[in-house]
Amino acid sequence: MAFPYDKLKADSGNISGYIFENPQAGLERGLYLSIYVYFAPLRYDDGEWRCALISEFIPFNGRSWKDIEKVDSSDNKMQEIMDTSFYLTKHDSCNEVSINLTLQKNNMFRTKISTHVDFSGYLENDENPSMPVAVDLVIPFTGFTIQRDSFFPKPNNLEEAIDLASPFIDIKSFQEPTFTDGKFVFKPRNGDM
Repeated sequence: MAFPYDKLKADSGNISGYIFENPQAGLERGLYLSIYVYFAPLRYDDGEWRCALISEFIPFNGRSWKDIEKVDSSDNKMQEIMDTSFYLTKHDSCNEVSINLTLQKNNMFRTKISTHVDFSGYLENDENPSMPVAVDLVIPFTGFTIQRDSFFPKPNNLEEAIDLASPFIDIKSFQEPTFTDGKFVFKPRNGDM
């Protein structure tokens, strides 16, 4: 039984970002985006499954969150760093990833993603090394975060978090940051900036 990829229907998701660095992995301090897309439950074999398409470590060079629509998935640096996977029961890697983001209203972006999944299969003989998956839906940008423990020295207060974020984002395009669960959160400010 082949996996019914043609029946996948994206029904929710979000775009978020984070300031991050990992010198051991070759990731310089920078601003990165993540896109999470969830599909409506899908009947497969003897059960109902909820799949996801996840793109992480998307380099972002904009200053305002509205610049997210300028993300260019054909950029060589983006293709080199970005990690996209399809999830059924485990993460299967994706190739030939194309992402198009268009600001709609407030913090909502029309999100179009097309890719080919190296699907390892779930049932016997249902693997597909080039399974096409396409997404077209409107999802929110929820904000940027700074995970406090990811940096040395650690930002200890909102002022230090703003200092860390300032080289990467236009602080005026965000609400006053908050601190919760060990991270500083910069939510988008709607309206003309």
